[in-house]
Amino acid sequence: MILGLGMCGLVSMGSGCRGWRPDASVCLAGARLTASGTCRPQPSPPHALPFRPGYETEIMQGYHGYQTHKNELAYSLDFKCEPGTPIVASRDGVVWDVRDDSNRGCNDRSCIEDGNYVVLDHGDGSFTEYHHLQQFGALVEKDEQVCRGETIGLCGNTGYSSGPHLHFAITNAAHRTLPGRLPSESSRGFPVAIPDTRYTSHNELDVPCGRTEPSRLPRDAFAHYGVVLEATPLLSLEIGSSTRIRGRYHGDQAQVAIHRKPVEQGEWHDRCISVDDSGRFETTMRWPAETFEPGFYWFIITGADEECHAPGWSWSYKLQVRRETPPESGDANHSEASNADPRAEHPFFRPHSPFRTPLTQQTLRFRR
Repeated sequence: MILGLGMCGLVSMGSGCRGWRPDASVCLAGARLTASGTCRPQPSPPHALPFRPGYETEIMQGYHGYQTHKNELAYSLDFKCEPGTPIVASRDGVVWDVRDDSNRGCNDRSCIEDGNYVVLDHGDGSFTEYHHLQQFGALVEKDEQVCRGETIGLCGNTGYSSGPHLHFAITNAAHRTLPGRLPSESSRGFPVAIPDTRYTSHNELDVPCGRTEPSRLPRDAFAHYGVVLEATPLLSLEIGSSTRIRGRYHGDQAQVAIHRKPVEQGEWHDRCISVDDSGRFETTMRWPAETFEPGFYWFIITGADEECHAPGWSWSYKLQVRRETPPESGDANHSEASNADPRAEHPFFRPHSPFRTPLTQQTLRFRR
């Protein structure tokens, strides 16, 4: 699984620490902590079944499944599917993360990091995750817009898996699972997915669809550290960009601290900002290319004392920092630009790659 959480102990800003996965979050799966200190359920928009229309599948493991659907993974679903079965988007979204280079899978935790997957951002703070895809079975790329019903991958058996199936989950900004409801046409009169029960997909391809904007962190994302935001960052940013962060701290510390660390490796980048007498603060979070590489980063805001020591934390949010978008072609590249494929301005145009062609009417039938 790609679900991972950042962790730090009581450390001075600037020192590094190792990541880990806790057994529980601040609130139980499917809820988040509000500024008032209560755990509020997060309603999930309806999602279609992640298969082509007419495909019949069976739920092998449902919510709170004994084998692996526990704690932050509690609201996950395992759908039976044959290797190579097309997996389609359950809702419009933009590709947040993707992997398809692994050919290893086994019914043992030693394979847990070997799964292929696609993750879609739906722009409202919710995501969908599609796991155990076959090798080279992810048919989309990062930052690509996809529409509901569009083929995004192929069923497989990679990672920690007992056999070919799709592990599907709706998640929040902390990538903790959320409860969903089956669409009425597939629900058999009962909206909650039932284990060992067969369902038929009615997920019709819905194109064209508009561009999905990246999700933002919720205002109360750091309420468990006394921080309530008024201006919140996007969860997907560009190298070289900057974001205003403004909010109020309700604790006794003299400062707030912004903590950032590459997910894969590296040290924490920590910065402290003074708060005024009412606890208010405002700053600009920058991502200079000379300091940060493209990739994923753990991110959290806490209180901090005058020497910039912060309390420990057991998990962090995950931000994506992308490469800077290339500038538009100028006069120097006029001849090259004039020879560009005119379909490049179409919202569903895909550039050529070893596994993908531009999305014409012919490839629409394949992606379908």
